[in-house]
Amino acid sequence: MAGRRGLCLMVAQTQRFAPAYALCKRRITQGRIGRPLLVTGRWMEDRRTRRNWQGKITEMSRELGDSLIYHHGSHTVDFVLWAIGGEVEKVHAASITARRAIVHDSDFSVMLRMQSGCVVSLTHSFTSRIADQSLIIVGESGTLRVLNQTRLEQDGRVLVEGAFDAHLRDAILAQDAEFARAILQGDQPTASGTEVLREIGRAHV
Repeated sequence: MAGRRGLCLMVAQTQRFAPAYALCKRRITQGRIGRPLLVTGRWMEDRRTRRNWQGKITEMSRELGDSLIYHHGSHTVDFVLWAIGGEVEKVHAASITARRAIVHDSDFSVMLRMQSGCVVSLTHSFTSRIADQSLIIVGESGTLRVLNQTRLEQDGRVLVEGAFDAHLRDAILAQDAEFARAILQGDQPTASGTEVLREIGRAHV
């Protein structure tokens, strides 16, 4: 609909704009780790201490929507597919809803095999009593790790690190600036509606 009306549509895939993730993408694109072979990610949220997009500690609420997969899961899948590129060959996934959970699919894992041969494994949980967020991308000549969304390492060396509140602020500001730029220049933004639909669609093979 936006395309037919000549409007700019952008999806809030904020991970793409967070400093640690954005640098991770650049280093992959620049060939700093060689061809990606393996991606493994864990997003374990302790709902007793989870922080919302403003960095405030809150209980889980209906703000999450009806499914963890479509909330946080969509961000992680989008970022990984955008960062490593290529086409998805196979998809395997499973989920479970914990008792008393206020969202469906409160815990899930997904595995993707890319046509390049790269294997992707992502696990999310809102039932975990341990908060643990990490994304590791193993390449033929180097390994990147994003830790707790704010720290990027390559082969054990810290490339960027920041506070959680600054991470969220900078990501949202960069995201909004990209949207404004696209509108003013009559261009398609990064994470345009068309692009994100294509990225997520690649995971529904």
